[in-house]
Amino acid sequence: ATFDRALDIVTSTYGPGHPETATALSNLGRVRGELGDLSSAREAFERALSIVTAVYGNRHPTVSAVLDDLGRVLRQLGQPSEARAIHERALAIDEEFYGPEHPNVAFDLKALGTVLRDLGLLPEAESHLTRALAITERIYGADHPEVADALNDLGPVLQETGDVEGASASFERALAITEAAYGPEHPELAEVLNNLGQVKRQIGDLDAAKAYFQRALAIAERIYGAEHSVTAGVLGN
Repeated sequence: ATFDRALDIVTSTYGPGHPETATALSNLGRVRGELGDLSSAREAFERALSIVTAVYGNRHPTVSAVLDDLGRVLRQLGQPSEARAIHERALAIDEEFYGPEHPNVAFDLKALGTVLRDLGLLPEAESHLTRALAITERIYGADHPEVADALNDLGPVLQETGDVEGASASFERALAITEAAYGPEHPELAEVLNNLGQVKRQIGDLDAAKAYFQRALAIAERIYGAEHSVTAGVLGN
């Protein structure tokens, strides 16, 4: 209700076609997405996109930012082909505006790589995510949490292509970086530990898999509670 009211105030103050109205719509879309109202989130982002495109044109980074939000919602709605097209547009804009080595380009590559994985286009997904990792390492250094995030995105693709040793190495490195940055009990660790458990199970190292799953479960229960979807996901292993 707060963000709906904010949108009403901004719209009445600046008008329905003003960039501030687009910002308010994007904020509303993110909140609706977090609440699970994905159709309303999509509508808000599409309205924001229409405004910023009219104001800035098709090749502006403000347009790219809204495209990224829209693409993520489309993926959550189970529309990976539409999401792919949206993320490809965002990547093209940011590469043109910032150049090929910018953090925003790495961000776009990760989003697009994840959608390509959803579509089963694993070589393309691996290529995009490997490039995102390389850019992130050059910008932030080898031990930054952004690198851990990129590694954790790449690992599942390597696992699905059959490179389980590469996947295991990616997840192990992501775990080491995340622990060093945040400590041993941070919620970011639960996903990495769960991924490591899955790949260790695939390799056949069941003792290691069990240890990773148990640790992921303990963190998830402590942070989220026994009934949360994250906890349920770990229990499903």
